[in-house]
This record gives sequence, C-alpha cells and structure tokens, in this order.
Amino acid sequence: MFQKIKFYDGKEPEGWQPFLKELSKDNAKGILLFVGEETPFDYKQLQPLLKTMDIEVWGGIFPEVIYNGSLYKQGVVGCAFKSPVSIEVVKDLSKFKSNFPEDFVSKNTQTLLILTSAYADNIPLLIETLYEKYFKDMTFIGGSAGSIINIDQPSLFTCDDIFVGGAIIAAVEDFMSVGINHGCQPISEPAIASSVDKNIIRSINWEPAFEYYKRIVEQD
Repeated sequence: MFQKIKFYDGKEPEGWQPFLKELSKDNAKGILLFVGEETPFDYKQLQPLLKTMDIEVWGGIFPEVIYNGSLYKQGVVGCAFKSPVSIEVVKDLSKFKSNFPEDFVSKNTQTLLILTSAYADNIPLLIETLYEKYFKDMTFIGGSAGSIINIDQPSLFTCDDIFVGGAIIAAVEDFMSVGINHGCQPISEPAIASSVDKNIIRSINWEPAFEYYKRIVEQD
C-alpha cells in the first residue's frame, strides 16, 4: 500500500521541495497529499514543482488531517505508494456521462481510490458507474474533500490543475483497506429526508433540517 507516510507543517513554501523529494525516494510510484484547509497552500506557486515530478502527484484539501493520532487544521500528510498507480480526473461531475477510458484500469489493478469534491453533483452516479464496471475485481475506498468555511473553494488538485466540483480516481496495483471504524452511535430514531435539493437536505420529517438537527443534538 504506502511505503512511506510523512507530515509537513506547510508553513514555509520552500519546505515543499524537500518534503516531496523525501516522499519520492525509494522508487515511489505515486504521491497522495492530504492538505489541512488552514495551510497556506498556494497552488500556483507549487504547480511548477509538481510538474517536475516524474510520478503521479495528486491530493485534496480537507477541514483537518490526521497524522500519528493527532488532528491538524494546518499541515500536509503525504503518502507514497509502493505499487504502480494511475489517475483519472473528472473535473466537472455535473457533466459526467458514465464513461471512462478503456485503458484506465489495468489487469493488475486491485483498488480504486476515489476523491470527490464534497458538494459535487452526480457523486452517486460516479460510484455506481465504477461499481458496475469493476465491482468483481476491485476494492473501493474513498472520501470527499472540501472546505466547511468556503464550499466553492477548489479542493482537488493534480500537477495540471486545481478544481472544485469533480473527482480524482486512482487505480492502484495493490490491495488497500480501511483500518478504522467510524465509532458513531445513534442519538435518535430513524428519520425521513422529506425535502432535498441534490445533495443538500432541506427538511427532515417535514420540518426545517437545521431545526431538527438542533433539537436532536441539544437533547443528546
């Protein structure tokens, strides 16, 4: 899976070069970056460095990142892959038409690692398309990137671009799995999402969603 995982505080722009150089050592096949949203992340300044890399480098911006059991709003977690990896980018999921290049997944691909923009349209269609096409042979892992402060902030990036409203799918020639559980416990009875607007819940049990959430949380 990962041959190396490193943390960089992201405070100084000049720290990116040694950080990426260290991650790319030992014949790494790709680098995935998780960036905390309070990191002073200047993509335009970083892009020329990303373009010098001879392996795939991609990532997302998140409210917080986790490293060695600690949460960081500022900082970068870099994961270096030991097995070959290729990526496919969907920049605008609202225009997604359920098609992927035939050569995107190789016969040795074991895992599809999916990052989406948290507020993007058509995420279910993307997942369903991938599952219907590859479910017999693949492990699926993924999550959503994005800011809770500014939902329109670009949150996904490769060496070519930074964008919002899309997805990055990585085909990894290795088995990957999730080593944690969510740990959540129910705090209310089941409820009905009585009004939705795409991926936004407007009302629950026929009352405003915010008021419903507020009451349940305060009761708990």
